Amino acid sequence: MENITTQPERLTLAELQKRIEYQCLLPAQKKFIDMLLMTGTESGTFDFLVACAAAYPACVNNHASLVVRSSQVQSHPRVRRVLDMAFGRKPETPADPVMGLLRRALIRSIKHDIATWGTISEATATALQVYQQQTGKTVKVPTNA
Repeated sequence: MENITTQPERLTLAELQKRIEYQCLLPAQKKFIDMLLMTGTESGTFDFLVACAAAYPACVNNHASLVVRSSQVQSHPRVRRVLDMAFGRKPETPADPVMGLLRRALIRSIKHDIATWGTISEATATALQVYQQQTGKTVKVPTNA
């Protein structure tokens, strides 16, 4: 039997900007992604140094500093995840950093809600649904904490 793997679809900048992964980026990281994808889509060449210079103007006067900053930005887990979605690549790591943060926040919220009201709040229930839809996993709250 043939093993068929599907490649994730590329997302446009407008589609990316609606995603929680993009919205969790810092303003400079968003500007980096925006410039990279806008200029790359128009020209056909994705220039990471130009995008970095636009997002981090303090690095423009020193080329070595610009190269280092560009590398740092590209290797940041959240930026890497957004770039993976933009270019239709499968994530390099199985654990999505945003979903990991959401999972930990959910556990805290569930514990708090149960201790305070005896049930979970509507906001926690909605966040739990988003987590389960995105990851296909359920959240197990330790009973000893």
